[in-house]
Amino acid sequence: MPGEIWIGYAGTLGTSYDLPLVFEAIKEVNDPNLRFIVMGDGPLKHQFEDISKGLNVTFTDRLPYEQMCGVLVSCDIVMNPIIGKSVASIINKHADYAACGKPVLNTQKSEEYRTLVKNYEMGFNCDNKESVVLGIEYIISNVVASNQMGLNARRCAKERFDRRFTYKELIHIIYRR
Repeated sequence: MPGEIWIGYAGTLGTSYDLPLVFEAIKEVNDPNLRFIVMGDGPLKHQFEDISKGLNVTFTDRLPYEQMCGVLVSCDIVMNPIIGKSVASIINKHADYAACGKPVLNTQKSEEYRTLVKNYEMGFNCDNKESVVLGIEYIISNVVASNQMGLNARRCAKERFDRRFTYKELIHIIYRR
């Protein structure tokens, strides 16, 4: 809908993702224009739907990859709500999020990904609900900063995830041995 602010998530609806934290943050921000778009499926889908009742949350189920990317590009913010004890490091979702050119709010504890978010200034690393709330409020109220974070995310996608460039670097590393 026109005037809505979209936060996007794409991935499994399971135990590795703290979507309830995002629901609570959205509730605290209390902006009727804020909509959380959840793309994916998984064992906790119905539980997440129940928890989010009464909030502006849309569950799309799993989308074809191209369609999912199109929705991410339409978002204002992307959310990486990986729980603290997850062993995930750099995953495909990070490349998709960076390529969409939107600011990211990240709760993942992986130092590798946290360093990318920080060094590329493409969003915020969040440690709790309060920092997610602050990140949402900052991004939606600072259009210039939000746009710059999006540009920084695209630069990260090109430099760190575009195989046309990263494979050349890998080949160089392999043959240097």
